[in-house]
Amino acid sequence: MALRPDRSLASVLRQFGKLGVRRVLIKELARNDNSKNQLYVGRSFANLNLIPVRQVLTKEPVRRTEKPINFKASLNWSWISGRGHAVAPNAQLILYPAYPEVRISGFLEDCPADSHTLKLMSVRSPGRVLVLGIADVGKIYAHVAEAGSKLVKGWKRTKRTQSDWKLEWRSPTDWSLRETPLRPGLARFYRLELVDGRLRAGSIKDLLERLQEIHRHGWHHASRLNASG
Repeated sequence: MALRPDRSLASVLRQFGKLGVRRVLIKELARNDNSKNQLYVGRSFANLNLIPVRQVLTKEPVRRTEKPINFKASLNWSWISGRGHAVAPNAQLILYPAYPEVRISGFLEDCPADSHTLKLMSVRSPGRVLVLGIADVGKIYAHVAEAGSKLVKGWKRTKRTQSDWKLEWRSPTDWSLRETPLRPGLARFYRLELVDGRLRAGSIKDLLERLQEIHRHGWHHASRLNASG
């Protein structure tokens, strides 16, 4: 299948759905978010609950001239296109404690990604948008689009129409949810869920309302499952 660089957001989400994606992370890339400067994802490995990793390894300096100790975590990362997906075998998270900050590197190294992806992730162009699909098995599927593309226009429309929810806590028996405009969270990623092929930002609302319902029922009798049932 020939590559269609100018894909719509709906098209990418449909492919995500077929790949088992449930969580979607969207990042409006800064100029320094590229293969040379790497992708900035925060200041600590707290981001591991956002982006699944395979294994965390420690790299200590062998000589004085080497950089200080850092930590690396490999990623199961693939770039998607109209013809399938290209595995990035060297994609990894790196924590630089001296700064501190965490970046994703190696996402183009030894990767047979299409020329459009290689170009967009190698430049400092403003307006680029990176879409990551996180599947249940820990796989990460990525797609990048340039400013003015169908995907970026679709994302801007989605961002205007989506709402999120903020928890306003006063006490265990007095709290509420307030609808708020969609805002980026950890590492400037917009975190959404893919439900029936559509992006949804308010999944936390359903969870919190269910927990509130359970809480308002008062004390519950404890139950323990043993060998006899």
